[in-house]
Amino acid sequence: DMGERTSISFLNSQPLTNFVASGDVSITNNGGDAVSSQLSGLIFRAVDSKNYYDLVINSLSRQIEFRKVVDGDAQVLYAKMLPGAGANGFYHLKVEAKGNLFRIFVNESFMFEAAHSQFSEGRIGFTSAGVQVEYDNFDLKVYRSAQDLVQSQSLVIDLDGDADVDAFDYGILKGLSQLPTLDLSGGAS
Repeated sequence: DMGERTSISFLNSQPLTNFVASGDVSITNNGGDAVSSQLSGLIFRAVDSKNYYDLVINSLSRQIEFRKVVDGDAQVLYAKMLPGAGANGFYHLKVEAKGNLFRIFVNESFMFEAAHSQFSEGRIGFTSAGVQVEYDNFDLKVYRSAQDLVQSQSLVIDLDGDADVDAFDYGILKGLSQLPTLDLSGGAS
């Protein structure tokens, strides 16, 4: 159970599916007494404050944990020992989410990849339990398909260079969205 000492904050954003979220996390104090959990990190694909995924530093086990929280109960899906902290005692956490695949990085080093499909979209935020924590340098990149941009009419880049985002730009984008996907990773297929 998350317990009464869990703190959760959400960014004021729309529910997201495909994104890269990163930020620096530093545990500054263990809360002063013996507690059952000492963790801090990023929340993502949150339906609400009791249903989400998170990527947390567990300072008791010295692990980075990818967890799902359902009805307030956390289950560790994957965990790995933490590397040393970076500059000024901060860990740089990064999660890349695309579909049901999650790639996890700590201090710019790849840690693990996990697949899970409990939550397909949701909000982004921060969590901590049993500790005082500092967050810094948070960054969020959202990936949207060309088809989504055409349907939502949310293109902000002038594709034809005429200083206006207009029907012609959407025509270009619609054409691009119908091209087959190219694998530019260099792997043989």
